[in-house]
Amino acid sequence: MKKIVSWTIFFATTLALVLSSSDEKDYGLDPANNSGCKTAPEDDGHKSSGHHGISIVSLNIEMVKTPLVLVVWVLLAVGVKVIYHTVEKFAKFCPESCVLIIFGLIAGLILKAIAGNDNMLISFDSNTFFLYLLPPIVLDAGWCMPPRHFFDNIGLILSFAIFGTLINSFGIGLGLHYLIQGGAINVSNVDHESGAVDGVADHTIDLPGCLLFGSLIAAVDPVAVLAVFDSVHVNEVLHIVVEGESLLNDAVSVVLYRIMTVVVGTEGGLESKEYGVGFIAFLVISGGGTLIGLVYAIITSLFTRVLTHVRVVEPLVVFFFAYLSYITAELFHWSGILAIIFCGFGMKRYVEENISRKSHTTIKYFMKMLAVISESVIFMFLGLAMVTAKFDINWAFIGWSIILCLVIRSLVVVVFVAISNRFRIQKIAKVDQFIMVYGGLRGAISFSLAFILTDDLPWKNLVITTTYAVIIFTVFIQGITIGPLVKLLHVRTHEKKKPTLNEEIIEHIMAHVMWGFEEVVGKHGENYYRQWFDHIDNTYLMRWFTNKKTRQVCKTW
Repeated sequence: MKKIVSWTIFFATTLALVLSSSDEKDYGLDPANNSGCKTAPEDDGHKSSGHHGISIVSLNIEMVKTPLVLVVWVLLAVGVKVIYHTVEKFAKFCPESCVLIIFGLIAGLILKAIAGNDNMLISFDSNTFFLYLLPPIVLDAGWCMPPRHFFDNIGLILSFAIFGTLINSFGIGLGLHYLIQGGAINVSNVDHESGAVDGVADHTIDLPGCLLFGSLIAAVDPVAVLAVFDSVHVNEVLHIVVEGESLLNDAVSVVLYRIMTVVVGTEGGLESKEYGVGFIAFLVISGGGTLIGLVYAIITSLFTRVLTHVRVVEPLVVFFFAYLSYITAELFHWSGILAIIFCGFGMKRYVEENISRKSHTTIKYFMKMLAVISESVIFMFLGLAMVTAKFDINWAFIGWSIILCLVIRSLVVVVFVAISNRFRIQKIAKVDQFIMVYGGLRGAISFSLAFILTDDLPWKNLVITTTYAVIIFTVFIQGITIGPLVKLLHVRTHEKKKPTLNEEIIEHIMAHVMWGFEEVVGKHGENYYRQWFDHIDNTYLMRWFTNKKTRQVCKTW
């Protein structure tokens, strides 16, 4: 209880700092006076002598407002996390992401009540999300992704990420369109301000608009998935398949979103050849982002190879080159998410051979810290956006959108897993398939795509409202109940731990034995290709991308 009281006092203090920085009062600061000294106000009853006094204490809010708000907001996120993990009973049934959204909502209501809606110090910004908050989370996911589990399930992951996203997008969009045409959903007269169905504005959403909404709501969100699945501790197959899908479906969702925004803005729709251009754009966006990530992984490996005498800059080189891969991909409108994923995924093995143990520890904890803080701030932003966004509420549109998201994802998971199980030795059970369906969470990426729609679209606020409703439903309802369902259905879970020496030896022995069987029967399977890549890696890649002295030392550990 003492901890809760102390953190409550901390919250009150930090909020007071935020609110004080939003005060628009004139503190007597002279704009021409860069020293920050306070000028003496003139007396109404007396003529000014022209003399300006020197103040001992003055406030220069405008100069420090941005960093002050940033620091306070991060400290608030840290405080919420501390309280959440202190109250163990509360943490057992409510995911941390839900608590952060609620706190962001409360903070937004307080700021709005004091500063007003037009004078909010901080608000949801899609550029801030995509350029600063999302990259650390995705980099951490790519860096920590287990290579063997990823490539063992690469077929199912790509099926979900590419074909599953396409089916979800068009299924949701077409389903909503035909429901509107059939009269199940009435969106013809939705008032822009109040959301009343009997308003005066005509906000009918047509087929391109429905398909645009389907493209932005179809993608599974990596931030929400990582937050929930890490707390539930699902088994490796479930975790890697859903996490991999959420990370790799970025290219498909972005291409679909861009095509649909062009369709919406073009009278008469697109010509048939432009759909072929859209397919080529998908290949370029995904392939280009992946290629940039691998190129920067190679550059980082070569760069860290020559830093044996300047160890202090090793973490800086790793973080900056990884972020540079994201920025470079976004510069060409390619997938920055794929770029930074494969940059972290590709460079980890060789960079860890080159850097010192201290640098390795620094990178590990600093990367995790950035990911956790960014994730917390994103969820708080979602709560804050509920206060500042303009909503057009249509319960039928919202309800059917949620139903279509669940039904179509269920069909996709059942069909694709059934096909995959025909070729798998370790089958994916029915309960695992249910968790895959239930774990298809939507989050800040969908909201950001809805948020950047142009204001001339009459149904923009309807799309934002429905997107937000789907996010709240998946994060709160599905996120809160997925833990109890995992226990109720006896889903196999997994605690992250470092394998023992005996486990590593047995794993290598079994891999060699299976490779030998494949050689004997003349069938080349995953074990054969794994052994082939290990040979190429140990013979050539390790020699090219790692330092000889460091490599020899690492072999003796």
